[in-house]
Amino acid sequence: MDETAEILGCGSGTVKSQTQHGLAKLRALLGTDRIELDEPPDRRSATNTTTSTGEWINAGI
Repeated sequence: MDETAEILGCGSGTVKSQTQHGLAKLRALLGTDRIELDEPPDRRSATNTTTSTGEWINAGI
């Protein structure tokens, strides 16, 4: 938070407050429905994929 505040030229409290407001808005827009999985997702398939042109990418999640 401190680094972000320094870059933005404001206090870390402002960054925390604005982040919380943004998260609240996103949660309101996206809803609270959650998908229950029988088992955890395979992280390899979630992070390594190809583009529509077949180019290999690592999303780095």
